Amino acid sequence: MDEKEELQQKIEIAALKKNLTQLEASPEFKRELSEYEKLEKQYSNYDAKIFGVQMLERSKRMEYAKMFRNDPDVLEMKNLAMDAFVEEFGLTPKRYVADQEKGTTTV
Repeated sequence: MDEKEELQQKIEIAALKKNLTQLEASPEFKRELSEYEKLEKQYSNYDAKIFGVQMLERSKRMEYAKMFRNDPDVLEMKNLAMDAFVEEFGLTPKRYVADQEKGTTTV
């Protein structure tokens, strides 16, 4: 990194710090969340995590079905690992199978 880039980076960091200080001093930042807002945020985070796990499971199982279609032993090992991962989140694993001809998914 040359001197000019380093100086630009320092200027950007200083500006960001200034903006952060101003934001932290604002009434909106200091306002305490109501109980409803706290619950709403908690639910939103929970929903994002659970949905994320389900979408990851779906995409990985489809990927594994294609990748290991000629090696059922490895496919089963991958599926067992995904089952365990999904169960760690208190969810029931779903075994998805990719329908190569139609481009759809069935359970």
